[in-house]
Amino acid sequence: MTEQIDKLAAAFLKAQAEFKQPKKNKDNPFFKSDYADLGEIMESSKAALAKNGLLLTQLVTTLENGSTVLKTMLIHTSGQYLESTYPLNTNTKPQAFGSEITYARRYAQTAMLNLFAVDDDGNAAQAAAPPPKPKGRKAPASKKTTRKESINKMVQAFMTLNISETDILRTFDLPEIESLSDDNLKDLREAFTNIKNGNMAANDYFILNEAPKGGL
Repeated sequence: MTEQIDKLAAAFLKAQAEFKQPKKNKDNPFFKSDYADLGEIMESSKAALAKNGLLLTQLVTTLENGSTVLKTMLIHTSGQYLESTYPLNTNTKPQAFGSEITYARRYAQTAMLNLFAVDDDGNAAQAAAPPPKPKGRKAPASKKTTRKESINKMVQAFMTLNISETDILRTFDLPEIESLSDDNLKDLREAFTNIKNGNMAANDYFILNEAPKGGL
């Protein structure tokens, strides 16, 4: 970073107002999420940077202490610049190291340019040593099974309080018990504790299917 950045700051302020919002153009099947890839992030900012005399450059370099880093620099035509470094793990296979560099470039660019972009594909870099094994992709199914078991246990627990699965579905207006959200489960756990401890009655929380009282 240069001692003076007044010209750079003025130019960056103008460029920032012209940045486009990066679009989530890629999906991560492992985490079932979307994110903006490196190309999308670059496209969202390069025109505005060039128009205002700014250049963002990145290179892999080795510091004096021997550590390998990704250096990101934002340079103005006046010679003023900002820079940041992102540590890299070189004890990996080439393919994993390439994934780590790509991840680091995305992360460093969004930080340097103050862009908002979803960053959910870091699992390749996180698992760079050793590279992720194919069997690891069974994790989502395992998580789904665990969630289903958790819901079933919750239903069974409420049955001990004479509250049925139908009562739960009616209360949350859901077609099936698997449709319960994480927030629903959290509320149910709190309700179970309060009802069990006598802090509230079941019909204070649930819409119960009570039998009609009396006759004609």
